[in-house]
Amino acid sequence: MAVLARSEWTHACAPALLTTLLQAGQIHQYPDQTYRCHFGDPLPDLLLLLEGNLEASRRGMGGKRHVVAYLRAGQIFVLLTVIDRKGAPQDIRCHGDATVLRMPMDTVRRLCIESPQLQQSLLALICERNRVLYDAMRAHVLLPLQARIASALLWTATVHGISPGNRQVLNLSISQIAMADHLGVARQSINREPKAMEREGLLRLGKAQVEFLDLAGLQRVANGGG
Repeated sequence: MAVLARSEWTHACAPALLTTLLQAGQIHQYPDQTYRCHFGDPLPDLLLLLEGNLEASRRGMGGKRHVVAYLRAGQIFVLLTVIDRKGAPQDIRCHGDATVLRMPMDTVRRLCIESPQLQQSLLALICERNRVLYDAMRAHVLLPLQARIASALLWTATVHGISPGNRQVLNLSISQIAMADHLGVARQSINREPKAMEREGLLRLGKAQVEFLDLAGLQRVANGGG
């Protein structure tokens, strides 16, 4: 209930509606690397991440993978299927152990009809995610690789947060392979460009960990200013 009350989708809804969603749903725990769905799968449930992280991705010809995003607790996924009733738009798998609330699609669709506020929140969330995708497409076409990497790191920090204290460390463990899959480049490039930013004093690289040393400088790089 606490996650529903602060979720990006349902935070403005009445407590009675949240109770209905919770009572209709089922909570499941999944181990690391478990696939929740594959592209095109029929989806009887809308899914809300309660704990952990999820990775959304798609595979192309030859098995090449593109990581679309990493989801955090409070985010819902496969929400397009609420409207178009089609299969899963992405592969979704656990990035570490995860706990998920599964809410029946029929219940969600009925509540969207009964609650204009819930329906409007759903549409606003879809619009917000589309704007993020448009920004990512612009960066992919117009920005150099170093700026794209800086932008991706800053966006991930905005979504997943930075640990408090003296060390500003990204609260999400991402390997070089996963970052390469996210940006659609070779792993060698991902290894080279962040090391250049490390030499410039913008960040420090650890094992699947990034520590931010100069957020303002990293933002300048993300803007294409170098």
